[in-house]
Amino acid sequence: MEHFIRIAFWIVTISSCLQAKSIRLEDLGIKRLRTEITCEQNSAFYTPENVEVRPDCLTTALDCVQKELAGTVKEECDGQKIYIEQAIEFFERVHQEQEATRNASQCQCERWPQKPFLKFLDQIESLLQLVESQKV
Repeated sequence: MEHFIRIAFWIVTISSCLQAKSIRLEDLGIKRLRTEITCEQNSAFYTPENVEVRPDCLTTALDCVQKELAGTVKEECDGQKIYIEQAIEFFERVHQEQEATRNASQCQCERWPQKPFLKFLDQIESLLQLVESQKV
């Protein structure tokens, strides 16, 4: 019986550690950002797109999203700011898991097109799906 308990303990411990390493889109709270945060109609955000074509830009694109959330979104949008803070913390965790390969000249944040908030959120989801697919 004691042997069985030890095995069960290690199975739970190892599986919870493995789950902690994966990026879960639910942790970002895109749905809450969509419903709880509103931005002016003329607000625009640097929005990484087509990153799958330039994989060397992935880390820079993640940096860009985090900077937009911490800067422009936080300043120009209204609503529950706690959801923006949670999204920023989420991207900090994603950065810790990503390799730090940056191509500053070709992937600068200001080179990405500016889009409205909801399109920005759509691209964030696509970007994170790309990050997750590269881990497999």
